[in-house]
Amino acid sequence: RPAKPVLAREMLDLLAARLAGRTIHLVGDAAYATAAWRGLPSHLTLTSRLRSNGVIFKPAPPRTGKQGRPATWGKRLPTLTQIATGPATEWTAATIRRYGQTETLMLHTIDCLWGPLGAETPVRVILVQDSKKPSGYQLALISTDLNCTPAQIVERYADRWPIEVAYEEGKELFGV
Repeated sequence: RPAKPVLAREMLDLLAARLAGRTIHLVGDAAYATAAWRGLPSHLTLTSRLRSNGVIFKPAPPRTGKQGRPATWGKRLPTLTQIATGPATEWTAATIRRYGQTETLMLHTIDCLWGPLGAETPVRVILVQDSKKPSGYQLALISTDLNCTPAQIVERYADRWPIEVAYEEGKELFGV
């Protein structure tokens, strides 16, 4: 039996074929941050929670002009915790509407590569820091959407929560 991310990819591909030319944003929790999304067309985006042990890389360096195969991956970046607590990390305040509230969060954005999606798919990692909580970060998101602002991606991720609640209640209360 295929894993849920594989089934979700099949469903998304069918939906994309029916809605050709339309942009579709898929949002899922960390269980959906897998290689199932490798080779995603540009009009389909994935936004998911990135596990705290996720490994990210700088984009490929420019070609050197030397013979041989050019590098497809840049250097490995520090861990998410090291980035969040590093002295050079620049946090930007953003007012975000999520979970029924408007709040100001600190965001740090990293445009990079992530192993499961391959070197051909650039991603954006957004570290979310709640200033009312201890230092570091509280949430790391990964998205293939490079056109939206970090605040829009955080709001998009939060917007999935009522759907998750509806699924849970449908299962528990109504036996769906």
